[in-house]
Amino acid sequence: MSLNAGIMGQRIRAARKMRYMSAEELAEKVDFAVESIGHIECGSRKPSLQTLYNIAEVLDVSLDYLTGRIPTASETVIHNCAEDYNLTDEQEKTLIELTRSMIPIIQKKI
Repeated sequence: MSLNAGIMGQRIRAARKMRYMSAEELAEKVDFAVESIGHIECGSRKPSLQTLYNIAEVLDVSLDYLTGRIPTASETVIHNCAEDYNLTDEQEKTLIELTRSMIPIIQKKI
């Protein structure tokens, strides 16, 4: 199994922002260069296991979450909704894609 650097980066950035933490603050807390945090969040570099562990500790998330082994909270909600309506896996994937594509529209309206 190969780790998806893009997913890791997105989840690190999302967890950091949920804690109202800047990239500079995260970098300081994990003793890492802020530029390197930027590369990790953009998905252009994969952190070492130790760095990933340190980031997970600071952000209070699991390594499984950061590496994409478990779904995000929103994906869980969508999955539960898909189960309630007996959607196929393909329909569930379409629902996730539609939801993601609607976010920018919702952000502009509110």
